This record gives sequence, C-alpha cells and structure tokens, in this order.
Amino acid sequence: MNFRKMLFPLTAFFLFLFSLSAQSLQNQGSFINLIQEENLRPFTLKVQPHLSIPFDTPSEQGNSIFGIGGGANVTGEFLLPSLPQIGFALRGGYTLNPIKNSDSGLMVSTISAAALFDGNLNFSPKLELDVFAGGGYYVSFLHNYDASDLWSSISDQGLVAEDSNWQMNPYITAGASFLFRPAPSLLLGVGASYENYWNFYQGISINLNLTIQPGRKLSPENREQIEGDQLEIERLDLDDLFPVFYKYYDNHPIGGISVINKSRQFIKDAALTFFAPQYMDIPVKIGLSDGLEEGESAQSNFHVLFNDSILTITEATKTPVQIKLTWNSEGQSYYRDYGETLRLYDRNAIIWDDDQRAAAFITAKDLAVIGFSKILASMVSGMERDVLNTPFATAMAVHEALRIYDINYVIDPQTPYAEFSGQQMKIDYLQFPRYTLLHKAGDCDDLSILYTSLLEAVGVETAFITIPGHIFIAFSTGFDRDRAVELFGGESGLILNDGMAWIPLEITLTNENFLYAWDRGARQWRENSAAGQAGFFPVHKAWETYEPVGLPTDPPEIPFPDRNKVTEAFEESLDQFIHQRISRDEQDLLKQLANRDNPAERNKLAVLYARFGLLEEAEEQLLRAQALRRTPSVMANLGNLYFLRKDYREAYKWYEEFYKEKENSFTALLNFAKVNYELENYGTVKDLYRKMEDIDTGRAEKYSYLILAAGDETARAGDQSEQRNMMIWEED
Repeated sequence: MNFRKMLFPLTAFFLFLFSLSAQSLQNQGSFINLIQEENLRPFTLKVQPHLSIPFDTPSEQGNSIFGIGGGANVTGEFLLPSLPQIGFALRGGYTLNPIKNSDSGLMVSTISAAALFDGNLNFSPKLELDVFAGGGYYVSFLHNYDASDLWSSISDQGLVAEDSNWQMNPYITAGASFLFRPAPSLLLGVGASYENYWNFYQGISINLNLTIQPGRKLSPENREQIEGDQLEIERLDLDDLFPVFYKYYDNHPIGGISVINKSRQFIKDAALTFFAPQYMDIPVKIGLSDGLEEGESAQSNFHVLFNDSILTITEATKTPVQIKLTWNSEGQSYYRDYGETLRLYDRNAIIWDDDQRAAAFITAKDLAVIGFSKILASMVSGMERDVLNTPFATAMAVHEALRIYDINYVIDPQTPYAEFSGQQMKIDYLQFPRYTLLHKAGDCDDLSILYTSLLEAVGVETAFITIPGHIFIAFSTGFDRDRAVELFGGESGLILNDGMAWIPLEITLTNENFLYAWDRGARQWRENSAAGQAGFFPVHKAWETYEPVGLPTDPPEIPFPDRNKVTEAFEESLDQFIHQRISRDEQDLLKQLANRDNPAERNKLAVLYARFGLLEEAEEQLLRAQALRRTPSVMANLGNLYFLRKDYREAYKWYEEFYKEKENSFTALLNFAKVNYELENYGTVKDLYRKMEDIDTGRAEKYSYLILAAGDETARAGDQSEQRNMMIWEED
C-alpha cells in the first residue's frame, strides 16, 4: 500500500488546524481567562457508531477481500487552554468486516487506539464543523480460525501470516463531522472519515455522532440564539474622557447603560463588566438588577478604575472597550459581549465647567516641584526676622525666585484662558508644573498651577481665584483675622475665609516684585468680589473631588535660580514690606516723642519695631523707656526681646519682674512658664501651667507643650513651635 497516498489528507487537515489556531489567538482578547473559566469545559465525550466501507482491496489472486462492515468509536477530547478551538483526543474503536466469497462466514475484527488533534469551526450558533486527524495502532484478527477450509483460503490470499490469525500495525485516520446543537451540552451529527490500517486495508467510515459536553456553557453568540432574545442593551452612552481626571472617574460616572429583558423568562442577577484593556488592570463589575420580568428595564452608570498609564496619552486617541452582560435564567448562566470605542483626550486637556478642575494639575508631590520648592525654602530659612511666619516668607520667596528664574507670562494663542473659561464645554490645555518650569513660560492658568504646586509642596495652603476671563491665586497666612489685621495693617489686602486670612497674588506680574503682585491681586479681588463675580476655591477642598495626579515618567532636569540673587531679592521685598507697613505709624510716634518724651510712647514704638523684626531698634526704645520709668509693659517686652534672641537667662530676669508685678495675669504666667520651660525647670512650669488653666482653660490648651514630660526629646521635637515663638507684646 503506498504511504504517499496518506499524506495529502493529513497535510490538508493540519493546515486547517493552523488557520483555526491563528483565528483563536486573534479573537481571544482580554477576557480569555473569563472565557476559559466560565464557558469552556475541558472534557468532551463522543460516541460514534459507524458503517465501514473498505476500498476495493484485491488479494494476490485478484479477488476483492473485505465486505462492508460496522462498529463504533468512543472518543474523549480535552480542550487546549490557550487555544479553545483546538482539542487533543484519545479514541478507541471496534470494526467488524466480513470476508468476501467466504461460505463459512469468515469475519475480521479490528480494535484500534489513536491519539487525535481535533478542531471545530462554528458556522452558526447551532451548527458547527468538527475535523480531526491522528494515528495510532490497530490489532486485527480472524474469527473461525479453527475452520481449516477457510484458513487455507485466507492465508493463500495473503491477508494474514500462514501461522497466525492476527496482526498489529500502525494506522492513520482523518475526517470531519457536521454537528447540530439541540441543547447546551449536546451535539448530534453525521460525518465521514478516511481509515488506513497499514498493510491491511483502507476505507471510508460513515458515522453518526453523539457528542456530550458535561457542564459546558454556551459561548455568548450561542446563548443569545438558542434562548432567543434575552437581555439586550437598549441604550449605551460613553462620555469623552480626560486622562488627568482618571482618579475622579473612580466615583463619578463616565456614561450610562440601560438593558431590557426581551425574553419570557425571569432574569436574575443581571450585571455587566467594563474593561478598557490598555488603561485598566482588571475589569470593573457593575450590578444592574436582582431580577427582571419580561419587558422590564434596568439602568446603571459606569464607574471605572483606570491606571496611571492613561497619563502617557499626549494626543487624543480612541481605545477599544469590552462590555460584558451576564445574567441567570432558569438555572442557567449566560453572558453576551459587546465591543465599544472610548474617546480619550490628551493628558493636558480640560474643560472649565467647574473651576476646581485645575486642582488635578497641582502636582505638589512631583519630584521636580518638591526639589525646586524645598531649595527655595532653604534659601530663605531664618531670614524672616521673626516677624513673618513660614507661609508668608515662602510665598514671597517663590515669587521672587520665579522672577529671578525669568518665568514669563505668555498667553496661549490657541487656547487663551480669557476665552475658554467662559465656554464651559470647550477644550482647554494646561501645563503640568514641571513643564512650566522647564519651558519658563505659561498662561495665567499654567502660572497659577505652578505657584500653587510650589507652595503646597512645602505645606503652604493655597486657593484659586477666578474672575471673568482670568485666574490667579491666594495663599493662607496661617493667621486669624485679628492677628492678620494687626500684622498687615487692615483688611484691604486680605481675603477672609473660614476665619483665616489669605493673601491674593497676581501671578502674571512675573517681572514685578512680591508686594506689587500682592497689591494688584488684592485690588482685583476687591473689585470683583464687590460685583459678585469672584470665585474662591481652596485647593485642599478642590482635591477632595479632583485628586492630583502623578506623572508616570521621570521628571526633567530643572535648573535652579542663583541663590545669592534670590536671597537678595527676598531681603529687598521684606525690607520694602516692613518699611511700607510701619512708616506711617513710626512717623506719628516719632512726632509725639519729639513733643514730649514718655515711656508709654517709647514702648509703643518699640513694639512696632519688634513686631516687624527690627529687634535692635526695639531694644533701644525699650531701654530708653525703662530709664524713664520701670513699667510692667516694658519689663514684659524686654523679656520678649531677649527670648526671641534665645538669651533665656536675660529673658528670665525681665519675665520674673513682670510676673511679680502681674502675678494673676495670664500673660505673665505664660511668659514665665515659657522661659522656665527653655531652662528645663519643669516643676516650676507645671505649677505655672495649673494657674494658667485656672484663669483660662481653653487658652492654656494652646500651650500644652509646656507640660510635656521632662527629658522626652521626641515630644519636645513635636511641640508647638509657632506658639513657643509667638510673643504677646504689652502696650500701656
């Protein structure tokens, strides 16, 4: 028998298997794990009774040997996990053929075992084609071997060896079956195969096919068609998305869906999963309804969890989305897949339907921003002259540093804020702070984002201010109204919000100093707030809705401005602020002293100097007042002066005299307790603190660091440094 005749059907079959494999890999998608778990069961059992039709196989005498016979095959198929359309099978079979021209009814039995590769192709939800090919071994033996007259004729024909009634050789097979699916786990069909029993006979097998797939669920397409119309989408809306708000979409919908039960069956546990493979780690499951009667609908919104790879989008794009409906009906689970497209803008895109949206761009934890702001803070650390707190000094330093750094205000010709902010749904484009620093230029929104990021990076609270066609910023001074009015000489330059004083800054004045930017910002706030057209949006509040993002790429190298130039500009602004703030009060007091010298006026002038860090001038006035007359106010203020200089021994002397004069004064008790704390006289501190509590418990709690355990350095490091250095200046 010519082996080359067997190669053609096998080659054609394996080419077909290869095409099925390619199609399977192409169509698996990101739900392959779900498909394997929920829809494909690894084992299939096939029972195939068949009719065996041998080819005309002549004997050595030229006579035909075999007649038409029959038998049955049993096949167990195992699906390949990575290629669900391809299977590996083991088959056992039995065939009984008569020998022609045998009056004694000589029969040949053939028992075979084979390993097969099996592939299937779905033509429709209920009709599919199965093909297979493989090989193994067979054993054939003759019945009625003891009939000597028959054996002589068979051996003469060369069918078996002269001294044996059986033989074993390899065999190959290939075939196909057309199958109809009347139920989810059952297939019925007919097929044909080519059988080649090496060195024995070859032929065609016509078979009936009964295939059982225990526990198998249908593919989405099959379920839909077999059960008729069941759960269908009647409305699906997906919004265009902005990558910078990907955290916002965790709990804010990106669209909505409505489904309807079009079957006569009751549908339970309707749900969907949403998956954008490129920008999500896992599908998000959304419940739709516990139960739907015929014709009932259910609605839900999409809330999804994107990962930060979405921030790599620098051009608007579209991405595929997989939506999967799942439900139960009459004890059977079903699902159906839909493919949709989601439009994504680039990571710099924004709309101004909510002015708080800009908060997402305030990347205070960006390494480029942190590095820049911390270097600036260190440059001016200790230069506040004990008059300005950290927020004020830091804001002044940031403004002067950016001026020295030569940051430029440049209106974006394509997306100017003045135009786009008035059109809520028009797309604007903002820069992240690292790129504004890198390019040294930005629109008013870009500069506002940069300022707030630099300040927030070192713990200074900020806010956006919006007026028609413009956005700028404010920062919290950390002072309440009374303290701020005292320090800054009134409310005209301040914004009072939730009991705290804020300072507005016009950030586009990049070539002007801090005080000029403050003045312009305050003027714009007063004019627009009076007209009811100014918005004030604290960044921390805005972050509750629009969380800041972190860019997934490493920051660029950002050069720093010259340290000497920054500190020089900072000192100039500080001197200018102090001069402007005290000049009028100073001149009034000096005129009064020129007419009549007295300790009360000298003390007032000293307090004015001291509050603005002019400690040498303050000491001169206090000593001159003390020479005129020793008063409790002068004693207290001299103690404050030496306390600020950390000369605690000298401060102790003056505080003690003040305490003796004002033993029941809260201020006298506080000052004396503070200096004893610094000198580590903790027993005295506790006694003084108890007296403070007797006078005003609430006020005493602000200075609770005074009763921390002696010697507890960890506790001392965490005490209230602002309260320790906050002086209460006494005026007669």
